[in-house]
Amino acid sequence: MKKTINIWAIGLLALGLASCGGKKDAEKAEIVLSPETTHIKGDLGDYFEVVDREYTVTNDWGDMVSVEVKRTDADYAFDITGVSPMGTHGQGVTANAGFGIEVLDENGNVIEKSAATAAGFGGMYSSDDMKEALSLKPGETATVRWSFHFNSDKKPAKFRLTSALQQNSTSSSSGSFDNDSSASDEDSDNSVSSAGTSGSEDWDSLLNSYEQYVDKYISYVKKAANGDMSALTEYPALMEKADEFSNKLSAAKGDMSSAQWARYMKITNKMATAAQQM
Repeated sequence: MKKTINIWAIGLLALGLASCGGKKDAEKAEIVLSPETTHIKGDLGDYFEVVDREYTVTNDWGDMVSVEVKRTDADYAFDITGVSPMGTHGQGVTANAGFGIEVLDENGNVIEKSAATAAGFGGMYSSDDMKEALSLKPGETATVRWSFHFNSDKKPAKFRLTSALQQNSTSSSSGSFDNDSSASDEDSDNSVSSAGTSGSEDWDSLLNSYEQYVDKYISYVKKAANGDMSALTEYPALMEKADEFSNKLSAAKGDMSSAQWARYMKITNKMATAAQQM
C-alpha cells in the first residue's frame, strides 16, 4: 500500500489564524509580487520557467503565493515516470522533485523562504501542484503555491523560484540529483531524524507525542479564536515543534504498520476537523 505522509495538517491551524484575525486581515494592504527572474534555479531549471507577470497574494489559509510555471521545450534527461513530489513515496518512485521560493523585499533581501527540498508543512502548499507541473507538455502552464504569514513590518516585492530533483534513498541507483543552491545546511538536516527509524516502538512513541501536540495546538487556536491575545506567546514554541514533527513524520517513508498509519490519519483528521470548525 502506498503511504504518503502529508504534514500540511500540522500547520493548518496556524495558517487558519489568518481567518481569525478579523478586521486586522481586512485592513491588510494588498501584496503584489513580481518575478526577479523567469529562470528557475536548480535541477529543473532547464525544463520550467516562471511566467513573467505580476502575482497578487491572496489570503487563503495564510498569505497564499501562487506562481504560474511554464514547461519549456527541453526533453527531460531522466525517467519522468519514476518522479514524484517531495515527501511522497511508493512502488516505482525513484526520485522526488520540488519547487522552492524565496520572497524578497524592495531591497532584494530574502524575507521568507521555502526550500525546494522541503515537503508538506514548510514546503509547497500541495503535492498535487508538483504532480500537475511534472505532467505538463511543452508550452503548457500550471500553478504552484506556497503559504506564508508575512510580517507587517516587511514589504514583499519580488520572488525567485528554486528547484530540486532528489534520488529516492530506496532506489537501487546511486548518487543524488539535489543541486538546489538555495537549500541551507538547516534544510538538509530536515531529511534526517533519529526518531521513528528504529522500529514500531519508536513510531508509537512519536505518535503519542504527535497526538499530545495536536491536542495542545487545538487548545491554543481556540484561545486565539476567542480573542485571548496571551495565546500568541505560545506561537513561536508551537511552530518550532511543528517543524520538528514535520521532519520526523516525513521520515516514515512507509515504515509504519497499518495500525500506526491508521492512528496517524486519525490524529491528523482531528486537527483538520478542528480547523474547519474555527
